[in-house]
Amino acid sequence: MDMNEINEDDKTLLRSNRPSTLSLEIHTMDVDINEKVLVIDLCTPNDVDIKNEASTLTPKPLIERFPNLGNRLPVLPCYPTNDKYAHGDPLLPNISPHRLTQTEQTRRQLGTFKSEFDFITKDSMVPSFLYEKYQMFYVDLLARLKVDIAILDYNYLRLNNYMKLLLFERMRIFNISLNNISKIDEKEYPLALEFFLQFDVNMFYMKTCSLRYARPRTLNEGLFCLQEPEARYELSACGNCALCYPQYDRKYRMKKSIVDFSQAHQHTFLNGYHAILNCSAASFIY
Repeated sequence: MDMNEINEDDKTLLRSNRPSTLSLEIHTMDVDINEKVLVIDLCTPNDVDIKNEASTLTPKPLIERFPNLGNRLPVLPCYPTNDKYAHGDPLLPNISPHRLTQTEQTRRQLGTFKSEFDFITKDSMVPSFLYEKYQMFYVDLLARLKVDIAILDYNYLRLNNYMKLLLFERMRIFNISLNNISKIDEKEYPLALEFFLQFDVNMFYMKTCSLRYARPRTLNEGLFCLQEPEARYELSACGNCALCYPQYDRKYRMKKSIVDFSQAHQHTFLNGYHAILNCSAASFIY
């Protein structure tokens, strides 16, 4: 599906006529002098249902809502597509539901995407190689991320392709052989996919990681944001890495740390990409 194409249902959505916070309207009043009176409307209700906000907005193409999408789509997680030469629609895992169109919300529902395979267990006591791999790559992620297996399966392929590209780039840039490049173990693939799936157009926000006994903010959320992203965990120094040791600033004659520890905050990289610390494992991205 072309990312600029909008579902017909979404085209019928119209902006509601609820008053805006500051709307200036000119009304003709039946007074003796027949003059126009300027009325400032400040009656916006405070109890607007934010969940229904998406249905009141005229949807725009993805590229208009997210200007950086065109450059980042090739390396973002996507919904499955049967066109092997095109990218699917981006997952947008860190966008809360009230900022999505009805079509985008529907894609998040379980059962929307059908898998290329069905795994049926027969409760046999006979050891199975395929069953062990299925348990390793899918079972835990399906329970915690709450997505269709087709989304995991499709993005495993995307992640694997990116890792191959990265490997060849390292060989080319550093002029080293394939045998001298370390590779991740297959047991680390589910963790790598969990990180990969939670990169978004403008933000990395980890919601589900269980490393270092971190707990998600809610057990019902899974991969897709049900609320706005928020910083919930502090970044603490381990005392044994380059980020912990202070750098000496010759200009100001003082020492300062590379990272501001003990602060739960949003980190902005030089390219404008954001990272919000939601669990202790997110400290890896620094």
